[in-house]
Amino acid sequence: MVNALAEMSGHPLPVFFPGTPLSVWAVASTFFVITALPVNRAMRTLRQTLEQVQKELAERGKAEEQIYYQAHLIDQSADPVMAADNGLTVTYWNAAAARLFGWSREETVGKPLRM
Repeated sequence: MVNALAEMSGHPLPVFFPGTPLSVWAVASTFFVITALPVNRAMRTLRQTLEQVQKELAERGKAEEQIYYQAHLIDQSADPVMAADNGLTVTYWNAAAARLFGWSREETVGKPLRM
């Protein structure tokens, strides 16, 4: 029927391979195989990646909440708590350390530890 309509209208049939006319059904099927299946696979992969990222972000949020809570507890401690890295630079100084030694957090954190 497609061939008859094409002949009556005077339009040539689509040719994808030299000398081989394809029907509309073949063209649609070829288009689906060439484009839709890879796009579907890509969308599935993106969906899985998005779900994984959302899961990791939720886990990171829980870990950050726990770290914030623990840091708050250490800061509220009555005992002085100080920390330094391997280069002996002060990385943490709580309120009790500020009261005991007389230096504020701003004056000590990021500065070299003197012995």
